[in-house]
Amino acid sequence: MQEMWLHKCLNSQVMKEGGNPKQAFFEKAGIYAEFSKVICISVGYLQITEEYDPVTNKNIQIPVQIRIRSFSGHNERIVLLEFAEMVNKYYADGSRNAWVAHNGLEFDYPVLSRRMIVNRVPLPKPLDIAGSKSWNNAWLLDTMNLWKFGDYKSYTSLALLAAVFDIPTPKDDISGKDIADVYYNQSDLARIINYCQKDVITLIKIYCRIHLLELPENIEIVIKEDFAID
Repeated sequence: MQEMWLHKCLNSQVMKEGGNPKQAFFEKAGIYAEFSKVICISVGYLQITEEYDPVTNKNIQIPVQIRIRSFSGHNERIVLLEFAEMVNKYYADGSRNAWVAHNGLEFDYPVLSRRMIVNRVPLPKPLDIAGSKSWNNAWLLDTMNLWKFGDYKSYTSLALLAAVFDIPTPKDDISGKDIADVYYNQSDLARIINYCQKDVITLIKIYCRIHLLELPENIEIVIKEDFAID
């Protein structure tokens, strides 16, 4: 695999000219499914109720709770198996549940799927999309794509959107570039889990802002061991 990484460095833009392949590995390899390891998957579920609005004479959606769950550990296959089990148990029908991630179409969805295949984990139905057309996977949403409105010029980070919407940044402790150091050198998985959960909460807030769905400032946030839908 070292040879494969060196080959990738020399034949792509992974490493700037004159850079060090070893340094580039710790800085960049995690974004490539072939060289990465999944140690934490944090997911969130926004519970919404409907209430009658006498002003508009219509039912309106009211967010009432954010549920968060993390799958984490040093054994990648177990992390992926537990995540897949949750998906198959509660979210197997993609037509009933929308998935949302930031840059998910380019990163989260394909990376998780590829790492499952590497670890011999059967793909849950919503991620079993290899070779399908994007319009057939309408349940896989991406806040970065939603924000583009058809524009292909630039990448907009989750942190930037949070700043634009005046939402507290989830990067107040560490960011994605720090994960390798925190995991391999500091052995602090709990810190990474906390970072991932804050990312998910921020993602939910951004998604709601894009859709003009007002979240109460004091909305209840619950960290759960189970993830059933009421």
